[in-house]
Amino acid sequence: MPSNDDRYVPKEVTVEFNNFAKQTVRYTLTINNSQPQLRRYEPDKKLRLCIDEQLRYPPYILPEDIQAKLHSGRIATLYILWGLFVFAIIGYFLYAYQTENNGYGWRFLVAYHPLLLSLYMIALFGFIGYMIKGGWYNRAARGSKGMKLLLFGNKTNATVLSATQTGTYINNQPEVKFNLSFMDTKGRTHQASIKKIVNLLNLSYIHKETKTILYLPEEPEVIAFEEDIE
Repeated sequence: MPSNDDRYVPKEVTVEFNNFAKQTVRYTLTINNSQPQLRRYEPDKKLRLCIDEQLRYPPYILPEDIQAKLHSGRIATLYILWGLFVFAIIGYFLYAYQTENNGYGWRFLVAYHPLLLSLYMIALFGFIGYMIKGGWYNRAARGSKGMKLLLFGNKTNATVLSATQTGTYINNQPEVKFNLSFMDTKGRTHQASIKKIVNLLNLSYIHKETKTILYLPEEPEVIAFEEDIE
């Protein structure tokens, strides 16, 4: 019998929409289409999008009729295991107090006692969980340069001041540093640089005098080539 996942057909859909700065941008969605027979994602069809404006949790952009799949069974199992672990620690506390205190109350506990080591482990796992879900993870998501540029960036043509190889190669493809100059919507001129891996078969890309970029109005030094964030 096929599993539920067998009903989904992976599909990449490139959509075009106006971002929050009223700039026309493109973005490629990767979705699991549960009803391919409806042909909802054919070219030129209109599609309503749900966008996480705060950039809290990926995926930040989804079609309105698609829901991000949560592995509820796995989450429930983790909660149950965590609850059993905490319950076992509490039980061990009571048992140890009754059998090891020798009339000294809680003073029988020393820094390396298994009870305290268990508490240290709980605190450590709690801290790691916070960092993953509530701390570093969320800050990294909010600080996603590419997604910020996609959703909030202004589009403009930048003049290439210089393009030089950095000496770095990735998969035998050279990294090139582009020094650019552009004007923002208030008429102010800015200079910034971008490093990009350039395909050896497309070296003519380096010699273009102007390139379309996106920049953040409040941080004009944060830029990217338009084609790199689609």
